[in-house]
Amino acid sequence: MTMKTLFFNFILISSVLFSPSLVSAAPPLVPCDGIDCNACHFVEMGNTILVWLIGIMFIVFAVIMAVAGWGLVTSAGNQTALSDAKSKFTNAFIGLFIVLGAWLVVDTIMQGLLDSGDGTITGYGPWSEIECVPPEVVMLETGTDEIGTTGATPTGDASLAGGAMANAGARFLVDNAGLEYKDSVSFQGVRPHVIQELTNLDAACDCNITITAVTDGSHAPGDFSHANGFKADLRTFDNPDLVRHIESLPSAGSWSNGTQLYFDAASCGTYAIEETHVDVVYKTGC
Repeated sequence: MTMKTLFFNFILISSVLFSPSLVSAAPPLVPCDGIDCNACHFVEMGNTILVWLIGIMFIVFAVIMAVAGWGLVTSAGNQTALSDAKSKFTNAFIGLFIVLGAWLVVDTIMQGLLDSGDGTITGYGPWSEIECVPPEVVMLETGTDEIGTTGATPTGDASLAGGAMANAGARFLVDNAGLEYKDSVSFQGVRPHVIQELTNLDAACDCNITITAVTDGSHAPGDFSHANGFKADLRTFDNPDLVRHIESLPSAGSWSNGTQLYFDAASCGTYAIEETHVDVVYKTGC
């Protein structure tokens, strides 16, 4: 086997095995799904596109090298074909060196100019990566679950609830129950009976509920609050069956802003249908 054949085999194997892995190792192009998407996901997608472009560049380089290698092997003394193959090799390497060299020059300059000295922007990250801090989720209720303009719900006793759960343990129970939730939802500190009542609600309405918030975000404080693990938000914009089920429950007054409340005595749950979600509180001691 000649040196030309060995060289060609090396280039061909590299192009087949190595190059696709550069792209496949990149994160998904679209990093979110539906309601989970926000402006930061758009920025993340931009960073992913850059990774894909770098991978594609190496694939193009490998393909050119393979084509040039084939031309070199099959030239059979033809000076024109031999010269063309060598030209492809030269141009491929020059193009690769220009791209990598430009990156190295800019990276060296940025490391020298930035105070950190390591190419990172203080408080953010590397100069070559756009970073975005997701906005804090703010869902402040304009009323509380204890006060309605008409009607009333039991005051309950928060001390009778089970202990606050860790996020991992709570997610395990939610996953076992088959409940859907946004990736950003935190169950840290949720009370066990809340997960059970959400499971019961999902079965009662047969509507495949989606949890959009539990203890995450900013909410009104109180004994029976989100922060204390007694409340959850459920998506409504694509779930009319959930809304109809809640509206079939007895009315329990309203918040001060006019949001209607509904009460389920069996679960000691009070539901408020807001613009994009249902706010539900499951008390104990009713």
